[in-house]
Formats: sequence, C-alpha cells, structure tokens
Amino acid sequence: MIEVKSQKFMKLILVFLISFVVTACSANDGADKYSRSDCIVEVELTWSVDGVDKVKTINLLAGAIDDAESIGYRGPYPAGFTFQDGDSKLYIQYFSECESRTSNAERMLDIVAKELLNGKAKYIITLNRISPAVKTIMLEGDAWVD
Repeated sequence: MIEVKSQKFMKLILVFLISFVVTACSANDGADKYSRSDCIVEVELTWSVDGVDKVKTINLLAGAIDDAESIGYRGPYPAGFTFQDGDSKLYIQYFSECESRTSNAERMLDIVAKELLNGKAKYIITLNRISPAVKTIMLEGDAWVD
C-alpha cells in the first residue's frame, strides 16, 4: 500500500515537473528579452541649419525613419524614436537584436539620413549606455524585461 502511494506521488511530481518545464519554455517563445537600457541608442545631432529649415529636416528625418523599410533598410526596425535636448539628440529604442543596436542604427541612418542631412546636420552614434527617462526615451512593454 505504501509502495503504491509512493509510485503515485512520484508520478504526480513527474507530471508537475514536465508541465513546469513546458510552461517555462513556452513563456519565452524562443525570443530573448532585453532591458530597455540594452536597447536604446543615442545619436548626437550637430545642426548647420536652424528655424524652418531645421524643423522641415527633422520632420523629413522622422518620416524617413518611419518609412525606413520602403527606403531600403533591411534590419531590425526600431520600436520607436524621439528627438530630445533641443533636437540635438535622437534616441532610438529597439525591441530585438539589442546587442547590435549601434550597428543597426548606423546601417539604418546611413540609408535614410545620410543624403537627407547632407549639409544640414552631422550625426554621431554614441556608445553610451542610455537609461530610459523623460529626457531620453521611455518605451515600455512586454518586449523588455523592465
């Protein structure tokens, strides 16, 4: 009688362990999740124009980033972007391939911004680790662990 209960108990534990492993594996869906700081890129913009020219160029740049795929960019698309600090900084936040965030941003900007900014602004992609904040970018959601 004790042996039968022990076997049932062992089967119950085995079923529980199997269901736990299956649940844990499916919860990740095979996708890596990153912290938001792992996914943010800071781009410093040095403007040669101001006023209406600057505003028009920023709007064109924002539209080009939004339409990057149709312009020819093939790579991880950013989850979002924002201009900050008097439009002297562009923050781009990715939700995938964050370990390559700076090279992905560089490839994207080379395609969508190089000609657009020619003579109007220069950009440098920094290697700084950026924390999400009001003064940077604060996208949230299931794509990130924080």
